[in-house]
Amino acid sequence: MLGVPHVELDSLHWEPGWTEADPEVLRRRVEAALSTDGWVVDVNYSAVRDLIWPRADTLVWLYY
Repeated sequence: MLGVPHVELDSLHWEPGWTEADPEVLRRRVEAALSTDGWVVDVNYSAVRDLIWPRADTLVWLYY
């Protein structure tokens, strides 16, 4: 709807067999995913929050 990429952090975080990516690998993947002018990110990993939140113009927090 917004015409921007959807970045699913789970897909960047998990390796095959449900093993976690190395934290530096995750950070590089997120940096690459956020290199465009716009995006929508789902999920919140504290390890990469410092990369995402300063670049975001809107945060939607779902509290069930």
